[in-house]
Parts: sequence; structure tokens; C-alpha cells
Amino acid sequence: MIYINGRFLSQRPTGVNRFAYEICRAFVSLNIHFIILAPSDIKRDYDVSMFKIVHIGYLKSHIWEQFFLPFYLFSRIKGSILLSFTGLGPIFMRRHIATIHDLSFLENPLWYSKVYYYFYKLLTPILVQNAKAILTVSEFSKKTILKYYKISQEKITVVYNAVPKSLYPNLKSKVDASVLSLNQPYFLAVSSLDPRKNFPRLISAFLSVNFPNMKLYIIGKKDRVFRDVHSVCENQDNVIYLGYVSDEDLQQYYKNAVAFVYPSLYEGFGIPPLEAMANGCPTVVSDIEVFREVYGNSVIYVNPLDTESIADGLQRILDERIRIELMSKVSEVLKNYSWKSSATRIVELLRKLGYIG
Repeated sequence: MIYINGRFLSQRPTGVNRFAYEICRAFVSLNIHFIILAPSDIKRDYDVSMFKIVHIGYLKSHIWEQFFLPFYLFSRIKGSILLSFTGLGPIFMRRHIATIHDLSFLENPLWYSKVYYYFYKLLTPILVQNAKAILTVSEFSKKTILKYYKISQEKITVVYNAVPKSLYPNLKSKVDASVLSLNQPYFLAVSSLDPRKNFPRLISAFLSVNFPNMKLYIIGKKDRVFRDVHSVCENQDNVIYLGYVSDEDLQQYYKNAVAFVYPSLYEGFGIPPLEAMANGCPTVVSDIEVFREVYGNSVIYVNPLDTESIADGLQRILDERIRIELMSKVSEVLKNYSWKSSATRIVELLRKLGYIG
């Protein structure tokens, strides 16, 4: 039997939680039989009508994941396997396929609270050694895992992200240049408000250029595990924090933005630029290794450490010829990423390990 760690259902569908949900949906489309083990309290943001869910234990924190979940599975038949698509999963379980989306906490500890940093620094090596296999979301992340942990590269399977169904409209064949004539045109940025997303430099770059009537909208929820570096960027009339928004609203922001900008310092994959491109929004991203892997020549690259470079990218993306050229390449990029193909890779791994006939 295939069991899935359903702790993600107790959290909002952003980032890694969205990855988990979409893989489960793709499993259903592939007729893979599985049971989601979840805390008693799950968010209403998810449509779980197609899943078989068993509620176990109490709470919904790491305590649930490290104690209630493995205790329940301890008495299950030997042929079962647990899949965790977010966070850690039970670190001492051996019948376990875990997912490491990135190792940013090791690459730059100052981005995180001390509690978060030491928690993951202590537990991740145990997880890596005990898990039967590790999933990750890019070749870049695979290389990073191998840099920090002495395991065989065959133990790691790359499973790409894709655009969630709720944010995937019919792709426009060309850029609608009329968006530039909106009453309040805006650049859009979407992500959690944490230091590695590089918002201070983005805001400084935006304010350094005289964009007539242009706004910068930032969508994302601040997470308490990250250090606060944004106070100097508050109270700017043309910079608007929108907080967390629904998928329906997010899609409208993507569709109506002049351009999407994502100058992140570090990513394991980086889904928001893919979502923006799928909604016909020309995109500016940081020139980092993983984005070169994922986005090729379909975006404008900027140096995320250089405010002038980011400002130049914002100016260049307003050139209609560049916008049309970039968007003409989007369909070639998007066809490389689908939840069904990613789920199929996991099914192939399960078959190789003997959990699927």
C-alpha cells in the first residue's frame, strides 16, 4: 500500500504544499491507489473529494509528523511505503520516500531563525540516511544535496514542479500590449516575504526608475521563520503589499500585470515565474543556475545582487518587441513541465523499488 504524508493539507496551498497536492491529483489521473494520512484539521482550500483520507493522531505540527504518523505506520504491512512531498517527514522511517526541495538553510543560515536553522540542520542528515529514496525538484537541487550529504546519486530522483491546474489558463499566442495602457499599470512579484526573495533590492530598483503611474504589487505572506528585513521598504506609495490572495485573484494579477519580476537569490526550482508565463506575463528573473536550467532563454535575466541590473531588466521588459519575443518561447518551456509527467517519474521509482507491480 502507498501512503502519503498529508500534513500539507493542514497548511495553505502555497509553495511545497502545492507541489504535494498536485502530485496527489496526478496520481489519481494515473489510477495509482494510495491513502493520505492526515491530521484531523485540514484546510478548506483543497478539493479533497477525489482522495481517500484517513485522519490520525492529534495536533498538526512536527510532533504529529514525527510521532503520530510513524506510530500509525509501524503496524502496517511490510509491503507499504510512505511518501512525504514537503518538509521532512518521519526522519527515522526506512520505508519512506522523502522530498528535499532545497537546502537554502545550509546555503545561507542568516535567512532563517536560529530555531528553524538548527532544527533542519540536525534532522535533515538523519532523514537523508534513513529514507529509501529522496525526491528533489531540479538538477541544481540534486547537485546541492550531493554536495552536503554523502549518498549515492542514484538515491535521488528529480521531479520537476509545474503550473497548478487552478492557475493554468489557455496560453495566449502573443502578448496583449494593451496592458501597458491600463489606468494603473503594475509590475508583479509573488512569493513568501523572506530574505532570499530579495525584495529590498527589487523595491530599490523599482523606485530608482521614474516609471510614470507604475505600481509594484507584492503578493505573499510573511513567514515567522524568516528574519525581518523589510521594514526599510515599507510606507512607499507605489509599492503595495497585497498579502495572501486566492488562486482566482492571483491569476487575474498575473494576467493584468505589465511584467512579472522574481529576483530571488536562491531557489530549488521557483514556480511563480512559470505561473506568470502560463498566464501571458513577460518575466524578469535573477541570473542563477536553477533558473537557467528551468527557463532557458524565455525570460530576461538580471544580477540579483545589483540594483542597477534589476532596474535595467524592468526597463527592458517594457519594450514590446522583447516582450513578444520572450512570450513566443513560452510554450516550448511549459511543455517540459507537467504534474502528470512528474508523477509518472515517481511511479517509475515506486515500480523500481518493488512497491508497484
